[in-house]
Amino acid sequence: MPRYDPTFDLSSEAAQFSMVKTCTELQSRGCDADGCMDGTQKLARPNGVQCFMADFHKWHAERKCAVCEDDPTSEIAAAGSDCGAVLKLAGIR
Repeated sequence: MPRYDPTFDLSSEAAQFSMVKTCTELQSRGCDADGCMDGTQKLARPNGVQCFMADFHKWHAERKCAVCEDDPTSEIAAAGSDCGAVLKLAGIR
């Protein structure tokens, strides 16, 4: 039975990067269990994981900001980082 965290906020930077990291792990993690023996030896099959958050970040970077203007109080904006650098750190670019 799933447990839901009522404090979860997908709009937070930490939650978004955690989701992207989870997708990346699912796409690249090796697996040697019987159920993973489809020739790829990966936890998920090639192109089997679709990450809407990575897609959203890519879309956002193509259409928005040279600087992270959507949250001017964030540490990222305060440090002067641009969105491309942030997405690169998250493994999206």
